[in-house]
Amino acid sequence: MTRPGARPGVKGTTISISALAYRWGFNSNAHFSRIFKREFDTTPSEFLKRRVHESMGDIVD
Repeated sequence: MTRPGARPGVKGTTISISALAYRWGFNSNAHFSRIFKREFDTTPSEFLKRRVHESMGDIVD
């Protein structure tokens, strides 16, 4: 997952974690989650929750 464009691909997405894993060539969601956590120091679910929360803050502000 350490590749140019990986992080922006995550930040700008609204797709499901499963779809993102498949898009990046992972056949196992569990394996994707382990690699994601190692690379980004958070789980995919927590990352996306934080992104939604940040987006909602932008709307309120």
